[in-house]
Amino acid sequence: MLHGFNILRQQYSNLAKPGGGNQSAISTVQTLADRLAKADENGIDIEDRRAAVLALKGLSRDHNRAVGEHALPALLTSLQRDAKDEDTARALIECCITLCEVQSADSAASNPNHNQQTPKRKLHEQGPPPGLLHTDVFLEQPGPLHCLLPLLAPDRAFYTRFASLQLLGSLLRNRPHRVQDHVLVAPGGCGAILECLAEGAGSSAEIVRNEALLLLPHLVHGNADIQKLVAFEGAFEKLLDVCAAEGRVEGGVIVQDALEGLEALLRYNVSNQNYFRETLSIPMLAPLLFYPPGPPNNEFASKHAEQEYARQLEAFCFQDWDQQKVTNAKIVLDIAALLIGGQGDGRRANQGALLQCGMTKCLLDLALASTAPASLKAQALHVAASLMQASRPNQDLLSTLLVQPVTLVSAPIPDALERQSGEHEHAAQPPVPEVSFSRSEPKPAVVCLVDTAIGTSGAKGALGFRAAAIACFRAYVADNMDARLAIINGMAPDADDKHDGAAASAAPAGKVLLEAILQNPSTHASSANADAYKHLVAAMLFSYLLRSSETAKKAARAIAVNPDGSIVRNARADQDAAADDDDDDDDAPSSLIQVVVGNLTLSERELADAVRKERASAMGATVSSASYSAADWTRIMIGYLVLLSVWLFESPLSVRDFLSESATLQAVIQPVAQSSGVDPLIQGLAAFLLGVAYEFDTDPGKAAVTRETMHPILHSRIGADQFAVRIGRVADDVRFREVTPDVLEKLIVVEEQAEADELRAKQQAEARAAAAAAAAAAAAAKASDPSAASAEPAKPEDKEKADEEAQDKDLEVNGLGHLSKRRRAGLWFDWSFVEFWRANSTLISKTITVDPASSSAAQAAVPAELLDAQRQAEALRDTVAKQAREIEVLEKRIEELSAQHAKEIEALRSQLETAETTVSSHAPQLQAAQTELEQLKSAQAAALADIQTRHDAVAAQLQETQAREESSNGKVLQLTSEMARISAGKPSQKEFAALQKAHDELKKKQDVEAGGSSNTAMKDLLEARELATKRADEIAALQEKVAALEASTADRAPAQAQGEGELQKKLDQALREKAELESKAAELKASSAATSNGEELQAKLDQALREKAELEGKAAELEAATAQIAQLKTQAEAKLALEKKISDLEASHTAAEGQTKQLEELSQKHAALETQLAALDKVAQEKAELEKKLKTLDAADAKANDLEKKLADLGKVEKEKAELEKKVQTLGAVEKQKKELEAKVKQLEKSTKDNKQLEAKAKQLDQLTKEKKELEAKVKTFDQLTKEKKELESKAAQVDKLTKEKTELEAKLKSLEGASKSEGGAELETLRTEKDEIAKENEDLLVLLEELTQKRKKDKARLKEKGEEVSEDEDEDDDDDE
Repeated sequence: MLHGFNILRQQYSNLAKPGGGNQSAISTVQTLADRLAKADENGIDIEDRRAAVLALKGLSRDHNRAVGEHALPALLTSLQRDAKDEDTARALIECCITLCEVQSADSAASNPNHNQQTPKRKLHEQGPPPGLLHTDVFLEQPGPLHCLLPLLAPDRAFYTRFASLQLLGSLLRNRPHRVQDHVLVAPGGCGAILECLAEGAGSSAEIVRNEALLLLPHLVHGNADIQKLVAFEGAFEKLLDVCAAEGRVEGGVIVQDALEGLEALLRYNVSNQNYFRETLSIPMLAPLLFYPPGPPNNEFASKHAEQEYARQLEAFCFQDWDQQKVTNAKIVLDIAALLIGGQGDGRRANQGALLQCGMTKCLLDLALASTAPASLKAQALHVAASLMQASRPNQDLLSTLLVQPVTLVSAPIPDALERQSGEHEHAAQPPVPEVSFSRSEPKPAVVCLVDTAIGTSGAKGALGFRAAAIACFRAYVADNMDARLAIINGMAPDADDKHDGAAASAAPAGKVLLEAILQNPSTHASSANADAYKHLVAAMLFSYLLRSSETAKKAARAIAVNPDGSIVRNARADQDAAADDDDDDDDAPSSLIQVVVGNLTLSERELADAVRKERASAMGATVSSASYSAADWTRIMIGYLVLLSVWLFESPLSVRDFLSESATLQAVIQPVAQSSGVDPLIQGLAAFLLGVAYEFDTDPGKAAVTRETMHPILHSRIGADQFAVRIGRVADDVRFREVTPDVLEKLIVVEEQAEADELRAKQQAEARAAAAAAAAAAAAAKASDPSAASAEPAKPEDKEKADEEAQDKDLEVNGLGHLSKRRRAGLWFDWSFVEFWRANSTLISKTITVDPASSSAAQAAVPAELLDAQRQAEALRDTVAKQAREIEVLEKRIEELSAQHAKEIEALRSQLETAETTVSSHAPQLQAAQTELEQLKSAQAAALADIQTRHDAVAAQLQETQAREESSNGKVLQLTSEMARISAGKPSQKEFAALQKAHDELKKKQDVEAGGSSNTAMKDLLEARELATKRADEIAALQEKVAALEASTADRAPAQAQGEGELQKKLDQALREKAELESKAAELKASSAATSNGEELQAKLDQALREKAELEGKAAELEAATAQIAQLKTQAEAKLALEKKISDLEASHTAAEGQTKQLEELSQKHAALETQLAALDKVAQEKAELEKKLKTLDAADAKANDLEKKLADLGKVEKEKAELEKKVQTLGAVEKQKKELEAKVKQLEKSTKDNKQLEAKAKQLDQLTKEKKELEAKVKTFDQLTKEKKELESKAAQVDKLTKEKTELEAKLKSLEGASKSEGGAELETLRTEKDEIAKENEDLLVLLEELTQKRKKDKARLKEKGEEVSEDEDEDDDDDE
């Protein structure tokens, strides 16, 4: 067999060589797969099939994808066919494990055959990992998995069972839901797995059991059907038996795996939880924690039994706790929390079962009287809180239980260690002192719980442990009025009171709580053990006692404090102050509310001082302060404000006590009224407290401040809008917004972090102690060579911490310190107050808008008709107020206008009088101007008639000149014809020259004479034209002035109508004269146009004469020319006469211009008169306007009268409203009953909400537990593999020993071969059989050792991925193995 296996290895090594090639490997795989697939057809025996499977198993390591693609179906077929053969089944399963394994990124990178240069894109293109693809092929049909489950039977070989569990685990990790589906339909599938848990002693059986424990949580996770099947197969009993056999919570990772399987069966499965209770498995939980079972009926049979129980209880309280034990104990507590995570009958039944089996007492002893780590104690208190919720028997147990708290005692450091730490202070930190514990006298459990929450118990623990105590106390008093009243009454017990039972145990608890409430924060702020959380937690606990209970609030109001600090009971706390009130005495005791208000006021002052100091310190100033920080003072004030808000809500008598001193209201208003420098949470909570006090201040008793006095103060100091903004901003604050139902459970992380830091410090101390010599040598070297010392590099954690501190410093400098991370951390609110706030903040924010005579409840119950009437009345009031303001403005305006108009009227009257005098004085001048105007018109008419006659004469002369010109033109034509005739006779040259010379001389003379006459005529014509144009312009201007005068006279008063008519007639006559002058001017223009026509004729004559001078050559023609010149002279004379006439016309025109000037002067005087008349008209208009304004004033008076009538109507409406309000007040009794019913409904709703909260918390705890179990399972697997490695090493030693024996046997065999066959035949045969068996066993052990080594490496790699530490010894073992 060994020889055949070596041959297979040689073939595989040949294929794996670089020159082997992939094609040969694929062909080999295909060949082997065909051999397996066609084994039945070809009749291949089992040996050859096993060899083929072994060959595929070897190839699957380096050619995983190829073997899975080509040979996996054949392997599955072979598995279903050859599962009965152990060797073949084992080889098939191991090959499937290799194919279905999905490597992580780190394990793939650590593979030496992994190609480091493979790009990501290529890996992405390759698709999903081959292990997932092979798993899908394996699970495609249920047959292979159904064939795998029978291999887990106890009668199969160890390696087959172990490999089957490993393959099943791989399939579950890759495709859990499909595996679960196949297991559900498999016959006896769950039973086969559970059979692996019921194994006897022996290493192989334990290995199978441990592997089954690891497999079980994955198999049942999220599948209720499988959970039920496994539970009914007896899984609870078997898992609990494993825990008991391995040593309960001290059993290491094996117990952790078993507990995780138990938790997986119970999670989200109510049926299994009920079955767990019915199978009486709940009583097994407390013994798992080594808690001794109590006697039946709490009665011991003998003294010895009682002493034995005490001894076992003390052993339970002082037991040692390592990390694994704490982990196992937390899983036990998670299982108990799962059982009480519901809200129905099953929850109550499980609460009773846990109480009967002693689990409640176990949890309380573990949390309050043991040396367990703080994180475990905190978790125990949270589970105890779930047990207390709505369970009076469990609450009664807490009320009557006595425990012996364990306090921490630190041992002093020995002198030798102190000297050593002083010598090597630079090399190592001082050693951590050893701690010890002492047990105090028995105390009530309630007192210990309150001490733990407040922080005065001396027990080891931080904020997470205290938060768990707060949660347990809240659940204890939530619906237990007996416990509430017992604690409150125990704060100030009467002298004759005799407490028994719950009251006796609660009395000291009340004293402890009251002491923390009354303690002044400023007096203990500078002490060494100052704790700001003490005041916040005390306020929270006291608010739990008072919430939604007027009975508890009444009992608390009965507590008073004398000036000397003694506590007394105030019997007159709720009596009517009006009957007999002598509280003004300074020595009178102060009520508890007033003491809380006093502490609040002092804390407010200390907060302002702390903010100033922190801001100065952030800006670089040196400020020394031993008091609390600003964040601590803010936290203290929040506690007091929360307590007062809960106390005063729906309690008028408590509000009367709160407002009994006027300084109280001012102290609460001050932070709300400030615009900056105050934390928004303080402002919002203070505003909420004021709203609560105003809303529920309905008691008629005597108080310093009443609802009627509060209303104007709140509106003047704060305002309704600012009040709502202050309350609304609280919900946006991160410290309020981050509060969730599990806020107290989340603080367990604080304890876990502290424990981790302590463990790390311990490990570091041990490492420094182990390397003391090396540290001393290094210290000596640094001392001899100072330059060799170098500062350690800054750690990332230190850098992040420095950055956070810098950001917090910047926020504090800018006045935003409340936003810094340091101030946001920690506990600020609990979920119960957040719910209370969200339910009532909207109502309280609107309460100050309600009239003091009413209330928000009464306002909400008002019918819609009355609301509508109120809105209408408010609208009418606004309208009346607006109109009243408008009337006032109008009255002032009327007064101003009246005074102004009176002045203007007086001025206008004076101007009117002056105008009238002026008109009367200018009347004779106007008449004289009119007579002169008539004379001018007559003179102008005469001048125009003379000019017309002259113009007619000039026109006649022009006609004569035109006739003469026509005759001269005819003569010129005759001369031209004669010249042509003469030129035809060809005269001599001399004659022609003489004629030409004479013609020239005549022409010159004619030009001179004609030029002079024509130039003068042209000048005269131009001057006449300009004069006519000028006169036309003057006439147009005169016409405009006349038109203006006409327009002005048309607007005059009727008294001057007659004079104006006469003046109008004169103006019309002047206009007619003007029109006549214009017509004459037009005639003159026509005459000038005729003169210009004569000039054109003259030009033509000159041209004819020039032609005549060129052609004429005879003397006859000269004579005709001389006659023509004579005619031209006569024409010139006629022109001169015409010019004289024109000059005469101009003279007459100048005379007319003088007359026009006189007319213009008259028009100016007329215009002055018109301006005076216009002024008079303006005065009349202003008078009319004043009359109109007087009318508008009369109309305004009428409107005012109407408004007064409307006001009277509004008075009637107000009376009706008062009557309606009286009717509403009659409904007060009904509203009170309604409030009581609503309070009861709220209590029911709160209880329902608490149940929901517990369910949510349980779910979150289950999720965390699941993650923790997974990590613990991996750690357990690692430890198990370590044990297996050691066992295999021992087996390897045995193998070496057997090898030596083999060599000795071989030597004996050789020596016996020479002997006779008859003597040594039998001995030789026995030796050969022994040799074969030893070789086979060695081969199996080597294969198993190799597989376990590979698995151990993979598990270590996974642990390193998770960030867990791996011991150096194990790394060295790995190196040795390699």
